Amino acid sequence: MIPDAERCAKRVRTIEAGQAYFHRHDARGTVAEDGKLWCRQHAPSLLKAHYEERNAQRRAGYEANQRREVARTRRLQAGEDALALLPEMMGAFTVALDHDQLGFVSASSNDLLARAQAILEALKGDTP
Repeated sequence: MIPDAERCAKRVRTIEAGQAYFHRHDARGTVAEDGKLWCRQHAPSLLKAHYEERNAQRRAGYEANQRREVARTRRLQAGEDALALLPEMMGAFTVALDHDQLGFVSASSNDLLARAQAILEALKGDTP
Protein backbone atom coordinates (compact mmCIF):
# COMPACT_ATOMS: atom_id res chain seq x y z
CA MET A 1 0.00 0.00 0.00
CA ILE A 2 1.14 3.54 -0.82
CA PRO A 3 2.14 5.62 2.24
CA ASP A 4 -0.43 8.32 3.03
CA ALA A 5 2.08 11.12 2.41
CA GLU A 6 2.56 9.96 -1.20
CA ARG A 7 -1.13 9.45 -2.06
CA CYS A 8 -3.28 11.81 -4.11
CA ALA A 9 -4.79 14.67 -2.07
CA LYS A 10 -8.24 14.23 -3.63
CA ARG A 11 -10.92 12.95 -1.28
CA VAL A 12 -13.18 10.41 -2.98
CA ARG A 13 -16.35 8.67 -1.88
CA THR A 14 -16.64 4.91 -1.72
CA ILE A 15 -19.78 2.92 -1.00
CA GLU A 16 -19.41 -0.48 0.61
CA ALA A 17 -22.29 -2.54 1.95
CA GLY A 18 -24.65 0.40 1.51
CA GLN A 19 -22.42 2.66 3.61
CA ALA A 20 -20.65 5.67 2.03
CA TYR A 21 -17.39 7.01 3.35
CA PHE A 22 -14.77 9.48 2.18
CA HIS A 23 -11.07 8.80 1.99
CA ARG A 24 -8.01 9.93 0.06
CA HIS A 25 -7.70 8.60 -3.47
CA ASP A 26 -5.55 5.48 -3.55
CA ALA A 27 -3.39 6.52 -6.52
CA ARG A 28 0.15 7.76 -6.04
CA GLY A 29 0.53 11.53 -6.23
CA THR A 30 2.80 12.47 -9.14
CA VAL A 31 1.89 16.14 -9.76
CA ALA A 32 2.75 18.71 -7.07
CA GLU A 33 0.43 21.73 -6.94
CA ASP A 34 -0.52 24.04 -4.09
CA GLY A 35 1.84 22.17 -1.77
CA LYS A 36 -0.04 18.87 -2.29
CA LEU A 37 0.50 15.78 -4.37
CA TRP A 38 -2.13 14.90 -6.94
CA CYS A 39 -2.52 11.98 -9.32
CA ARG A 40 -2.85 12.89 -13.01
CA GLN A 41 -6.60 12.25 -12.82
CA HIS A 42 -7.22 14.85 -10.10
CA ALA A 43 -4.47 17.47 -10.59
CA PRO A 44 -6.26 20.86 -10.68
CA SER A 45 -4.27 22.26 -13.63
CA LEU A 46 -4.79 19.09 -15.69
CA LEU A 47 -8.51 19.04 -14.85
CA LYS A 48 -8.84 22.68 -15.88
CA ALA A 49 -7.10 22.01 -19.20
CA HIS A 50 -9.28 18.94 -19.78
CA TYR A 51 -12.50 20.86 -19.08
CA GLU A 52 -11.46 23.77 -21.31
CA GLU A 53 -10.70 21.39 -24.19
CA ARG A 54 -13.96 19.50 -23.70
CA ASN A 55 -15.97 22.72 -23.52
CA ALA A 56 -14.29 24.02 -26.70
CA GLN A 57 -15.23 20.80 -28.52
CA ARG A 58 -18.79 21.02 -27.27
CA ARG A 59 -19.02 24.69 -28.23
CA ALA A 60 -17.71 23.90 -31.74
CA GLY A 61 -20.26 21.11 -32.09
CA TYR A 62 -23.05 23.38 -30.89
CA GLU A 63 -22.06 26.10 -33.36
CA ALA A 64 -21.91 23.57 -36.21
CA ASN A 65 -25.39 22.36 -35.28
CA GLN A 66 -26.64 25.94 -35.23
CA ARG A 67 -25.18 26.59 -38.72
CA ARG A 68 -26.79 23.39 -40.04
CA GLU A 69 -30.14 24.36 -38.52
CA VAL A 70 -30.01 27.86 -40.05
CA ALA A 71 -29.16 26.39 -43.48
CA ARG A 72 -31.96 23.82 -43.11
CA THR A 73 -34.44 26.56 -42.20
CA ARG A 74 -33.38 28.60 -45.23
CA ARG A 75 -33.78 25.60 -47.53
CA LEU A 76 -37.23 24.85 -46.11
CA GLN A 77 -38.29 28.48 -46.56
CA ALA A 78 -36.96 28.52 -50.14
CA GLY A 79 -38.84 25.29 -50.83
CA GLU A 80 -42.05 26.76 -49.42
CA ASP A 81 -41.52 29.88 -51.55
CA ALA A 82 -41.04 27.69 -54.63
CA LEU A 83 -44.22 25.75 -53.88
CA ALA A 84 -46.17 28.97 -53.35
CA LEU A 85 -44.89 30.30 -56.67
CA LEU A 86 -45.69 27.13 -58.63
CA PRO A 87 -49.45 27.73 -59.24
CA GLU A 88 -48.72 31.28 -60.41
CA MET A 89 -46.04 30.03 -62.79
CA MET A 90 -48.26 27.26 -64.12
CA GLY A 91 -51.03 29.78 -64.73
CA ALA A 92 -48.73 32.10 -66.68
CA PHE A 93 -47.37 29.26 -68.82
CA THR A 94 -50.86 27.89 -69.42
CA VAL A 95 -51.99 31.33 -70.64
CA ALA A 96 -48.94 31.52 -72.90
CA LEU A 97 -49.68 28.07 -74.32
CA ASP A 98 -53.37 28.84 -74.75
CA HIS A 99 -52.51 31.94 -76.75
CA ASP A 100 -49.93 30.02 -78.77
CA GLN A 101 -47.21 32.33 -77.50
CA LEU A 102 -44.68 29.66 -76.68
CA GLY A 103 -41.89 31.70 -78.24
CA PHE A 104 -43.01 34.90 -76.54
CA VAL A 105 -42.50 35.43 -72.82
CA SER A 106 -44.43 38.30 -71.27
CA ALA A 107 -43.04 40.68 -68.64
CA SER A 108 -44.96 38.92 -65.86
CA SER A 109 -43.57 35.56 -66.97
CA ASN A 110 -40.04 37.04 -66.95
CA ASP A 111 -40.60 38.20 -63.39
CA LEU A 112 -41.81 34.74 -62.39
CA LEU A 113 -38.82 33.09 -64.03
CA ALA A 114 -36.41 35.45 -62.25
CA ARG A 115 -38.06 34.72 -58.90
CA ALA A 116 -37.96 30.98 -59.57
CA GLN A 117 -34.26 31.14 -60.50
CA ALA A 118 -33.49 33.13 -57.34
CA ILE A 119 -35.24 30.49 -55.23
CA LEU A 120 -33.33 27.70 -56.97
CA GLU A 121 -30.02 29.51 -56.37
CA ALA A 122 -30.91 29.92 -52.71
CA LEU A 123 -31.62 26.20 -52.49
CA LYS A 124 -28.25 25.36 -54.06
CA GLY A 125 -26.24 27.87 -52.01
CA ASP A 126 -27.36 26.77 -48.52
CA THR A 127 -26.02 23.25 -48.49
CA PRO A 128 -23.78 22.71 -45.42
